[in-house]
Amino acid sequence: MADLRLVEHYTSTQGEGPRTGRTTQFVRFAGCNMTCAGWPCDTPFAVDPAIWGAEGGSYKRTPEELLKDCKSHRDTTGANNICLTGGEPFLQPASKMDELILLLVGEGFEVEAFSNGSFLYSDIALKNVTFMMDWKLNGSGESQTRRENRTMNAANLRNGSGIKFVCKDKTDFEEALETHDFLKGQVRDGVRFWAGSAWEVFPTKDLVGLMLEHKVPWSLNVQVHNYIWPANERGR
Repeated sequence: MADLRLVEHYTSTQGEGPRTGRTTQFVRFAGCNMTCAGWPCDTPFAVDPAIWGAEGGSYKRTPEELLKDCKSHRDTTGANNICLTGGEPFLQPASKMDELILLLVGEGFEVEAFSNGSFLYSDIALKNVTFMMDWKLNGSGESQTRRENRTMNAANLRNGSGIKFVCKDKTDFEEALETHDFLKGQVRDGVRFWAGSAWEVFPTKDLVGLMLEHKVPWSLNVQVHNYIWPANERGR
């Protein structure tokens, strides 16, 4: 039975996070447990069940079938980096995600995941996946959603992973400062913090100014793909 539900699978360049610039396969799963009403979602087709649940809006794969798809993409493009994304990828059945991760790693793929951290990650995921965890702030409308799970996940991320703050305004940035102070003693030394601005809501130059003013040891997260192709164009 096919238990993983996807909305798209394509190869492009990674536009954000620690592997920016890498040729990457994006495996985008359907569904999300957050709405982030504070700004327009850049992947409504993966979040809104009225879209992905409609005929032709999504499709199913078993872990074995998806592995075969990934190997085919690698044969065609050379892309060995797999980005599990959504929506929220870990909304999918945990046992099937674990199976997929082990299959991918067993075939020599590198696996990263962009996730909101609200579902507790399995030991298999934590050992084998480099995470970019989007820590939701008040501006998103989801700052309190499963906060305990998000905190536990942050503390267990492996080296090379990241925690990303998306800021809607200066108030969000100030919350990010407080959250960083809260988390920095709990995460591994090799986990980096990132900050980005909500697309078309908070100018990136204003965010950079605040980062300089407060001397934060963070990296700037910019969605490079939105400067290469039309913003939020699918399959890019």
